[in-house]
Amino acid sequence: MLDPTFSLEDSDKNSLSRALDAVIYEKNGACSYVNALNKLAYKTLPGELLDIFLTQKASKSPLPYIYINNIPTDLQVSGVPLQGEDTASYKSGFRSENILIMLASLLGEPYSMAFEGEEIVNNLIPFLETATDYTGLGSSVELDFHIENAALKHFFPYNFSPMGLMLTGVNHDESGPMTRISDGNKALSLLSVVDREVLSSESYRIKVPHRWRGGKYSLQKTETDWVPISLSKNGRYSDISAVFYQDMIVSKNKDAERALGNFHNAVKEVSEAISIRPGQLLYIDNRIALHSRDQFKPTYQNGRPRRWVQRVFVSPNLWSHRDLQQVEHRIYEITA
Repeated sequence: MLDPTFSLEDSDKNSLSRALDAVIYEKNGACSYVNALNKLAYKTLPGELLDIFLTQKASKSPLPYIYINNIPTDLQVSGVPLQGEDTASYKSGFRSENILIMLASLLGEPYSMAFEGEEIVNNLIPFLETATDYTGLGSSVELDFHIENAALKHFFPYNFSPMGLMLTGVNHDESGPMTRISDGNKALSLLSVVDREVLSSESYRIKVPHRWRGGKYSLQKTETDWVPISLSKNGRYSDISAVFYQDMIVSKNKDAERALGNFHNAVKEVSEAISIRPGQLLYIDNRIALHSRDQFKPTYQNGRPRRWVQRVFVSPNLWSHRDLQQVEHRIYEITA
């Protein structure tokens, strides 16, 4: 297995910075923009890093995460935008957006949902009014281990759950949280055969995320039928669906509840803590890796939070999104 951690040499970072600066960020994710960055990746990225991403794309036993250090950052970040403000007013360029889209395009198709911010790249900033949200915008509640949009692997005729998500830091808060990553297959390997069989049976209902319920972007149905947590009985090559925060999973019986609790403990046992700072990028494989965000108390400067993380979702292709409303090139909203 490849090493999931990679650090760019300063010379590679500098040449990549110059290349990224030549591309203007397009908020709607137009194909011409994504294609330009994809072509640039093959010209500017070191071969070893390309191998990691292309192997990830093709592997039947992919890495649970990829963590890259010493990536290009914008030369100046003057603050953190409040909701509705233009992010371009608070930093000197688009390096963070461009490198997210560049690397995401090596794995699949970057995209976004309109309620995540109406841009291809989402800005995760802990606002006071969203402090108790069980989302990337929250802070005062722990966002326990979960697969992103786990219910959406089962809810529709097509799989709308992202294959992966990629994050990078734009501005750092020293009192900010750790992001924790757990290899779901590794956690399953710690369980008994009986527990693994229960987890692979149709013994659970999974609720859709809070932001997919109510308001403009609402779904008519808020939970799955009875589905498995793991699509494998032997703990290998499993496609995981689990959400351990709040009341997101209903177990059919005591055996299912016991197996889920044991899995939760195993997920925590094998997890690793990672800090997402400027100059660091994290890719999480959402098929097999669960992630969490610690509860934290944000620090503020001039009424603005200091923590600013950016994220993009990745899908193998966008054909699976054809029943959604296409708001922009790669930005969708719910129509059901």
